[in-house]
Amino acid sequence: MRCVALVVMLAAGCGGSSDRAELGSLSFEAPPSWQRTDAHAPGSATAVFAPVGNARKETITIIRTEVGPIATHYSTATLTQLLAGAQTGLPAGRTAPITRVTTDSGLEGLQVVVDYLPPGLHQPYRRIHAVLADGTALVHVLYTALAPDPDLGAFHQVLATLREES
Repeated sequence: MRCVALVVMLAAGCGGSSDRAELGSLSFEAPPSWQRTDAHAPGSATAVFAPVGNARKETITIIRTEVGPIATHYSTATLTQLLAGAQTGLPAGRTAPITRVTTDSGLEGLQVVVDYLPPGLHQPYRRIHAVLADGTALVHVLYTALAPDPDLGAFHQVLATLREES
């Protein structure tokens, strides 16, 4: 009976495994206890999340950039070009094929996985970069880590819960 009670308590504790967050008109579930830093520029808002301690050197960056009504007309080919072009500046980058992604709220886009060597470092990092067309904006979700979480839980949590609020 004690084992059952312990399992129930542990499961209940895991249920609150995220923090509701907003970035402009976007809302999403941020990883619990990750620290947030924001930056704003005309037509763009950025939130960067990193865990306390951060032994894996992980970050999740969410960028929402207003591009106007044209965002609703981005074709897969155009998004593919933009996403591929965004990776070309990564030194010693090895890019996997670009794949389609759809969030639980119906936002659609593309994502790519890139292994690269940051300047001045000797160990490769992994970046997963998703770009979504959202009405009048492009939304980028980037997960970067020296030692990526094998299940990419934080990245998938943010991507799955990302939605435009009215």
